[in-house]
Amino acid sequence: MSYRSFLVCLVLIGVLGVSCRRGAAPSVPGLARLAPGTPVLSLDPTLSEGATFSALSNVFEPLVAYDARLQITPALATHWATPDDLTWTFTLRPGVLFHDGTPFDAPAVVTALERARSSPDSTVRGALWAARKMEATGSLALRIRTSVPDALLLHELTLVLIARGGTRAEVESAPVGTGAYRVASWSRGGALDLVAWERYWAGPPAIPAIRIAPVPAGLDPVEAVARGEADVAEIPAITARRDPPRGVRFFSSPGLTTHYLWMNGPARPAGEENPFFDVRVRAAVALAVDRPRLALEATGTEATAALQLVPPTIVGYAETLPAARIDPDAARALLEGAGYRLPIAATLAHRSDPESAAVARLLQEMLDTAGFRVTLRPMPWSEFLAETREGRIGLFLGGWAFDTADAGGLLRDCVRSRFEGGATGVFNPGFVNPQIDRLVDASHSVFISTSRLALLEEAIRITTNEAPLVPLYHQPDTWVVSSRLDWKPRLDGRLIASEMRFLARSP
Repeated sequence: MSYRSFLVCLVLIGVLGVSCRRGAAPSVPGLARLAPGTPVLSLDPTLSEGATFSALSNVFEPLVAYDARLQITPALATHWATPDDLTWTFTLRPGVLFHDGTPFDAPAVVTALERARSSPDSTVRGALWAARKMEATGSLALRIRTSVPDALLLHELTLVLIARGGTRAEVESAPVGTGAYRVASWSRGGALDLVAWERYWAGPPAIPAIRIAPVPAGLDPVEAVARGEADVAEIPAITARRDPPRGVRFFSSPGLTTHYLWMNGPARPAGEENPFFDVRVRAAVALAVDRPRLALEATGTEATAALQLVPPTIVGYAETLPAARIDPDAARALLEGAGYRLPIAATLAHRSDPESAAVARLLQEMLDTAGFRVTLRPMPWSEFLAETREGRIGLFLGGWAFDTADAGGLLRDCVRSRFEGGATGVFNPGFVNPQIDRLVDASHSVFISTSRLALLEEAIRITTNEAPLVPLYHQPDTWVVSSRLDWKPRLDGRLIASEMRFLARSP
């Protein structure tokens, strides 16, 4: 057993010994504690939920990845080419081993990609929407043929992490990837413990052991880091606007996430009539929402108000789109003119955390003023995800991370109608507009940036008028970081432990 392995064993024994005791030694040498806002929901990387995907990016890797500045970089593939508009070829990295010691090769990649594309559990199916055939052409050579040109395929492949296993149950029972860390233990809804993979192709990471788990409910993340109970913790944007206590640092960046009020449910979710199926009701909601006020509540500044469907930094932002107006009286008049008897009863679902609850209460007040009678429904995160994806909720708060800095993913996965098998519309439980479908499909097949931008902008204009979701505010990424850790947050907000190291202690 090497010294590093021995140290990892001691670290994990220490973790198990103190995890249930309050007031234990606040820090464990060799272990970094990372605290995202929500727990790891699965060990299957085809679940694309933000905190889960971030954590599993330490265990599994894609063919190509984003670096810390969101530039495409080689990962498990070292070279790629497009012999024609419908063909992509990849040369895979030699000498890579899975965590069980078996060699990484092209057949394993094909199996993983096929599962990501076709598994009913997969929420990354949209990334491979255009893939027609994926085949190994050698032990380290891969070819992907698409049914139509896919200008974003490289960006989409950053979302597909390669794991061994044929089903979610298999992956969760024996998670095997190629990443810098391997799984030591995991409890659903609890902590994920990782240890460094000594045979990692890029060399073992500097930190030998990682624990990923949210700060316990009721405990201030800043205090947790200041006391040495965590090394990195996600914090509300408002918190990062104050002065940090001694021994910790605050980091804040614009982030890639925009929050929306979603209304794209079917006509009768759970057997009950859904008024938000009516575009006139959705338009009334859009008129009722005071976005600057919501942004101030959520982030501490009105500057983060979402003035249209995508942020200005995202490809597809429509410069000429009129600014959204706030007019609750016009909203009431629209509802009454449409024949509705006011108030319209509605249930607003949201994640059961203090930040979401505060935004939900403000929305409740705004919508009630505009002719609705809103009941709030806070939900645990995992339950919330399941019900919204299955279309059982007609009105809910939710966010979208623009991982590819492009509007195409949001339009394809959330606005375009659901295609059989879930290749598109994987997060769209009911909204349908054939014109948007045609524009979205065409935009993904156009390699000329100016032509593609025109298609995206038109799709955004129509979506804004149809209002299946109303943009609310852009969420900054905000972190509190221990002074013992050397780490600079990424633009995509992911916690990649191999990019961290402990600072040398002062003599």
